[in-house]
Amino acid sequence: MYTHASNYIKFYISNILKFSANRFFPYLGISLVGILVANKNFEEFSFFSYISSAFIFPATIATFTFYAIGNLTPSPKDPKNRDIFNSIFFLALVFASLVASACSVILLFSFTEISAYPTDYKAKELAVWYIIYIFIYVLTSFFNCYYEAWFKDRSSNIGRMIGFVPLITLAIIGFFIHNPLNYSYSVVVLMTTCGFFELIYYLYISRKNRLFSLHVNLETMRTLIAIGAPQGFGLALQRLAFFMVNKRLLLIDKDFVSVFSVAISIVSLLAIPVSAFTQIHSIHVTRNRTEPLHAYPILLLLASALPSAILITCFDNLILPLYGLRADLLGQDPWISLGILAMLLSTASLMLVTAHLRAYGQSVAPQIIINLSVYGVYVSTVFSGFLDNRPLSYLLFTYAITFLVCLLLLTARERLNLLKFGVPKGALHAQ
Repeated sequence: MYTHASNYIKFYISNILKFSANRFFPYLGISLVGILVANKNFEEFSFFSYISSAFIFPATIATFTFYAIGNLTPSPKDPKNRDIFNSIFFLALVFASLVASACSVILLFSFTEISAYPTDYKAKELAVWYIIYIFIYVLTSFFNCYYEAWFKDRSSNIGRMIGFVPLITLAIIGFFIHNPLNYSYSVVVLMTTCGFFELIYYLYISRKNRLFSLHVNLETMRTLIAIGAPQGFGLALQRLAFFMVNKRLLLIDKDFVSVFSVAISIVSLLAIPVSAFTQIHSIHVTRNRTEPLHAYPILLLLASALPSAILITCFDNLILPLYGLRADLLGQDPWISLGILAMLLSTASLMLVTAHLRAYGQSVAPQIIINLSVYGVYVSTVFSGFLDNRPLSYLLFTYAITFLVCLLLLTARERLNLLKFGVPKGALHAQ
């Protein structure tokens, strides 16, 4: 027991900064870009947001599938895991092409949206550049997940910084010197260019490490899809649910949409340390197949969430207005901060359990349970009219309760003990 805990904690300490940085910089980058576009030309921001949300939807399935790269079984005869690299790189090329094709179809059916903007605004050109960016984004996501999981160096961090630093620096400079017209177009071109240089870096270090070969393993690709694709599809369905909910909330009270959007943004940011930890946990469990969920992963989960919990509890009056939440809303409903905290803690707990199950190849059942809960509890509650004339915090607590229901259902299904459980039945082992 002591040896397990010692090895686990060493693995955690050696990876937590790298895994956190790999999630923080992309999130911060796209958030700052959106803020800059919104403040430079709010009319263009609407189309930028539309294209971003429409194109990121198919990309989500691909990029979250790559999160399972670390859950593939390493080969003792192949210390650099070239078989995994080449097999999944080929799959990444296929995914990137399919995602770009899906985005192109979306663009073809976006004539009405494009025609709503002045002819001197390069809406169509922006969309075409965004498709190129998404293609590159899928490939760099593969490289980042591979180097994050299989290399102990800082290659994945360097790659993210190559994309992040020039993007933010030049976008800020452009904010002050660029005309408001077509600033969003210039930003998307800049995003694509920075993504291209990040891709070049990954190709260079992969060639330097002699990873490339023409050998691909269909079983490796099949295993990754079996483990990772359900998570990508599941998250895509959840985003569809939230889109449906937002349309309904607009008819109830526009403030509901604002509060929910702010809450999701804050939880997404504050959950980055938790997301990094759960990915580390999932990889460690994969490489120690008999590793149960002991007490120390739960304690580390609480430690990862504690700083975020303190921030939202003690500094909510400073944080929430930064996201545009009006002071009068906070005064009307003092439970909003507690609702966001409940969302954070329920999300963190569910992330740990699903990451643990993913380590054993179980992804389909958890995602089915999660989506049934989201549509059965959260969406149905919103559409039932229960939230009509209720305080805004009710919406946030409904979200937290939904994820708590997911957690309880998963626990019941697998007959989990909250402190310790063994290998789930039907575990799928990667070959």
